[in-house]
Amino acid sequence: MQAKEILLWKRLSCADEEAFSIIYKEQIKNLLQYGLKFTQNMPLIEDCIQDVFSNVLDSKRQLSLPQNVGYYLMGALRNRLIRQLRTEKKLEITSDEVQFEFYLARIDKTSLKEKEEYFEYEKLNQSINDLPPRQKEVIYLRFSREYSYEVIAEIMDIRIDACRNLVYRALTTLRKELSREQFCCF
Repeated sequence: MQAKEILLWKRLSCADEEAFSIIYKEQIKNLLQYGLKFTQNMPLIEDCIQDVFSNVLDSKRQLSLPQNVGYYLMGALRNRLIRQLRTEKKLEITSDEVQFEFYLARIDKTSLKEKEEYFEYEKLNQSINDLPPRQKEVIYLRFSREYSYEVIAEIMDIRIDACRNLVYRALTTLRKELSREQFCCF
């Protein structure tokens, strides 16, 4: 963790509103983007983010110093969203059953050298979205966000070896579905 984050977190634990505001402003965009991977219900995402920050404020004295403030908040948001989605659906669902949307960045057909590249790109996108939700999430965090296995495990609240296994299973599935050229694009 950077010295700035450590200082802000310590100030937050002493009820410093400016530190809270700085952390909020630095993290809100990232949290909104991550929340949109679970649901398109923006009011629900905003409510969950507010709940996460309210919980941080309410328990500021008991908060231990996380390895990374952003990862800690992402994990807290993930857990809150899953709880809320369970409540909304009035079902007992596991985190494996919560939808996770992940699309590669949109590429304009004209920016690709050939139409075939565009179709390979679309096939890759479709194959990723055919993966189970947790595999999509781990692929997103590992390759789109470039997080380490340790960070992903922290965010998803799983063991590091379970994280590695999820990535392995996802990549194995993608290798089976895609040609060598398509898989190498990923």
